[in-house]
Amino acid sequence: MSMERSDSSGEPVDVTSIDIDEEDITESITRLRIEVNRIESTTGPSKRTHCMRTEIERLESQLAYFENQAKDCTGQVSRDTP
Repeated sequence: MSMERSDSSGEPVDVTSIDIDEEDITESITRLRIEVNRIESTTGPSKRTHCMRTEIERLESQLAYFENQAKDCTGQVSRDTP
């Protein structure tokens, strides 16, 4: 059973790296949310916090992508095993 599979470009994807990326993204989202809340509680909404919220949305989208990749990989592994 291989821990690699191909992504859309045909390059192998190391499934173990997905877990690390997922964890890093989750930590970044948490840190950004805390920072946005701290800034807005002091000075109110600003262009900076708007940009930070946009980055949070981007990271959440990326996290959802990694979660879907992990589900797809898990499904592929279970289909490949007899």
